Amino acid sequence: MNETQRVILEANGVKFGAENSQINFGWGGGKRVSMEPYVTFRAGRFDIKLIGAFTYLGGGTTIIRNVVSIGRFCSIAPNLLIAPVEHPTDFLSAHPILQGRWGEGFAPVDVFRRENSEVLMDSREIYLERYSDKAAPVAIGNDVWIGDGVLIRRGVTIGDGAIIGARSLVTNDIAPYQIVAGVPARPIHQRFALEICDRLIALKWWRFGLDILKNIPYAEVPKALDLMEARVRNGEVEPWEPACVTVTPNGSVELGDSG
Repeated sequence: MNETQRVILEANGVKFGAENSQINFGWGGGKRVSMEPYVTFRAGRFDIKLIGAFTYLGGGTTIIRNVVSIGRFCSIAPNLLIAPVEHPTDFLSAHPILQGRWGEGFAPVDVFRRENSEVLMDSREIYLERYSDKAAPVAIGNDVWIGDGVLIRRGVTIGDGAIIGARSLVTNDIAPYQIVAGVPARPIHQRFALEICDRLIALKWWRFGLDILKNIPYAEVPKALDLMEARVRNGEVEPWEPACVTVTPNGSVELGDSG
């Protein structure tokens, strides 16, 4: 991130807890990163199509790749690794040399690539079909808490309200309001009773921003739900749709983009 980007982003509800050199948007070019106000970043690489309001993320060795969305009100700890590069386990070798993606400049490898260009191209096409960013994006819901040092594999969807324990390896989808932990991550229990979870899923309170959260008992979830549901039912709150701010592949910052 450069200073011009930082100034524009901070003027539009995005804050940073790291030096410019520690914040990197997109991955390898061609990626747009859109965010709603208000979001805070710590250090890391962020390839995320859309980040929802009131979410914070980054820090340490955070690398977030190939994520289509992170919802609102998410609490994401440092040292997160999402959608790292996958190697094929069903090819002759997992090594990228068999897709023509390694060793350029080594004389024997260059000869190998020239003499085997057709089969390497075929291998590369199959690899991209099965393992590329386009084949397996990650989606993270709203009100999700992800602990320190979590690794999330490609293609995973994390439901609204889910919690992932620190140092977990997430290989499968996580249902809304489910708490998981471990290597691989396994369900521990639900955050709330099923009836409460069902009401939260139906309400989707984060759609209304901060207005729906005013003066309710946050530690008494059933009572808070009663009040929020009444506010929606009585038309006291409306869905909140703020304009996004977007970092484009060429490094410019656009205002008013919806991602």
